[in-house]
Amino acid sequence: MGARVVLLLTLLLLLSPPSSGTGGTYAGDLVLTGELRAAEADRMAAPVTEAEELQLKWLIAEGSQVEIGQAVARFDHGRLRENLDDQEDRLEELLQQQVLSETDATLRRLDLELALARAQTARATAELDASVPEETLEGVEFRKRQLEHERRKHAEEAAKFALVAQSESQMAAEAAAGLEIRQVRDNIARFERELDSLELRAKTSGIVVHESHPWEGRKFREGDNVQSSWLVASIPELHSLEVEAWAAEPDVPRIHAGQKASLHLDAYPARAFHGRVVALGLAGESRQMWGNSPYYPVRIALDVVDARIMKPGMSVRAVLEKR
Repeated sequence: MGARVVLLLTLLLLLSPPSSGTGGTYAGDLVLTGELRAAEADRMAAPVTEAEELQLKWLIAEGSQVEIGQAVARFDHGRLRENLDDQEDRLEELLQQQVLSETDATLRRLDLELALARAQTARATAELDASVPEETLEGVEFRKRQLEHERRKHAEEAAKFALVAQSESQMAAEAAAGLEIRQVRDNIARFERELDSLELRAKTSGIVVHESHPWEGRKFREGDNVQSSWLVASIPELHSLEVEAWAAEPDVPRIHAGQKASLHLDAYPARAFHGRVVALGLAGESRQMWGNSPYYPVRIALDVVDARIMKPGMSVRAVLEKR
């Protein structure tokens, strides 16, 4: 019976608000729940790809020390690798076809140029024969030579036309082949960029912090499906730590910029830190773990940052002084 009384008294003491002399709340003070976050950080988001969702294949352990360029997270490439291989095979095929087409076109042009040269020679010979005066030849022979000259002239014009037509056809074929090759190369470059974007790398050195899943109220982990632009991890600048708290809509009128706040880390409840409100969000957001009511973000700057114990993501109880 005595043990039950002691337990009851202990619970009452734990649930009672601290006195004002220990940095506790006064009547009318507003208590908000929040967490430490870095105002400045290398924030890494899921890349924008053709896929609606990406699977988080690998994520470095939270709290890991990383250097610039080190991998932090990787996403499943899905069919991207296959698409890239297909386009690289297609490019090789097109380049081989291009070489064969150019070789065939060169041989065809040489044949037509030779045919034109022969036609020009034949026309020149026929022109020379046709230049003999009519009075020195029998009438039939003269007319025969004139007809042969005209025939050779037409043959030469036809050979010229064939050469020009072949050249234009070759140019059109090369343009079409070049366009398809450029399109395939653009596809390859795009797939390579997307594959490269599936690995998130640190732009600064520091400690990795996992971001929270927007729907499930927990940190991201390997195997999660992630939408484009969702923040997955960050490397915070510890000197820029601040408190992000959330206020219910009825409490918003009681909050103003410059309002003093007493801050208590859940991990170190005996220590009190101080700060002041620097911003209040204008739009409410639903917080899945708290229900469907809108909550407004409240930014609180810390008077002093203790990097020895303060880490992003730590839960904080913020007590705002009465206005």
